[in-house]
Amino acid sequence: MLTNNRQKNSDSHFMEIKAENISFSYNGNKILDKLNFSISTGDRKVITGDVGCGKSTFILILSGLIKPSTGKVQIIPCLNLKYEVLQKTGILRQNLKSQILFQTSQRELFFGLENSTLEQSKAMEKYKRMIDQWNIDITQRTSALNYFQILKLLTVSIILSGKKFIFFDEILIHLRKDEREMFLLLLENEDLSYMFVTQHPFFFPEDFKFNIMKNKSIASFKIEESYVNRNFPLSNNLRGLYRINNSKRIKSLLKRLNKKKIKYSFLPYSSENLFFFPTIGQEIKWNGISRNRFIEELNKTGLDDHLIDRNPMTLSGGERRKVITIISFLKDPQILIIENPALYMDSESRIWLFQTFKKFIADAKIIFYTIPDEHLFYI
Repeated sequence: MLTNNRQKNSDSHFMEIKAENISFSYNGNKILDKLNFSISTGDRKVITGDVGCGKSTFILILSGLIKPSTGKVQIIPCLNLKYEVLQKTGILRQNLKSQILFQTSQRELFFGLENSTLEQSKAMEKYKRMIDQWNIDITQRTSALNYFQILKLLTVSIILSGKKFIFFDEILIHLRKDEREMFLLLLENEDLSYMFVTQHPFFFPEDFKFNIMKNKSIASFKIEESYVNRNFPLSNNLRGLYRINNSKRIKSLLKRLNKKKIKYSFLPYSSENLFFFPTIGQEIKWNGISRNRFIEELNKTGLDDHLIDRNPMTLSGGERRKVITIISFLKDPQILIIENPALYMDSESRIWLFQTFKKFIADAKIIFYTIPDEHLFYI
């Protein structure tokens, strides 16, 4: 039985990832500027901040996957080993399915064991304990797993490999409230340090260490001082906005719309990756949207005009989500179907989304949406 007690194993040693004067630029645009940050043994941290402020880039640097333009990241105590940071850190990014390597759950976990820094007997003992505690069916094919099952599987694989730090990039937003709470409780019982990047700090207990990235700096804050205001639901008093409970009903709705030849736009969970051209400008031209009209809407979201000439895959997940949402509205459908509208949206973005919904519905149009937890649909 799991309990909410954070206990460190007796063989645990102090370890710290320390980032000093981290700067990072892309195409002349400085995203991070002389940031200092650390995470050490036993820490549970959260980083939040506006869309596009560099949160995802920062944890890629912390995990050793990309190098900063200036500054350094090191493990303390430092053994001067090659790829030392990579050996101690794991990261799970927003699109979990793309991080699955094998066809079966057991093979996915064995990959973690094969790359483990743990003694073999201890690794196998941990493997047996974790598949029981984390309720993992090792006989299942990974293609049949739902999001929560994939998240648990990949997390266990990382832990079995002996990593001491795990970074999670906005991975809780697809879960129901009970699944989020279960996942945090499961992590709580493991001997590791971890950090979440999120637009939703209210997901976490108040004893987490909260940090906000803003104006190219990181500062701590208390959860009750969060800039996120959750008092007003986006769905409040909006006739023409309807919630759909599951993906099967969406498929049925799409089938009926196609049969009746009703014009609609569909934004699935992964819609921020549905770009087909090397620049956003080419994307909107292909969709028959005028450049000026697109820029007008883009500015309302707080994004700059220069994004129109960028490759969409160089933008953050939140920026891409805004862009693809704008395109969907400007295609002038009669019906919009959108999975998890608040995905990767900060509080200002959710206000923009609410205003856009109101305008869309005022033209006698309809929006259907799915969401795992109504708390995500607040501004």
